[in-house]
Amino acid sequence: MKSSQASGSRWGLKGTEDLGNGLTVGFILEDGIKSDTGVDDDVMFNRESSLFIEGGFGKLAMGRIGSFNG
Repeated sequence: MKSSQASGSRWGLKGTEDLGNGLTVGFILEDGIKSDTGVDDDVMFNRESSLFIEGGFGKLAMGRIGSFNG
């Protein structure tokens, strides 16, 4: 088994909270792991760790963003 081809294996946590008045806050924590050994690279949540707020104005995110695919 060859690990980390293209996107590789990952696990993560994702959550959102409705603040009311059309505002939502949320987070994404995603860690890449090697599927053949189960080991990561000693950096927790190395794929994405971001916090965002979303509303009528759009979405504002900060942190380590995984990708900008639409």
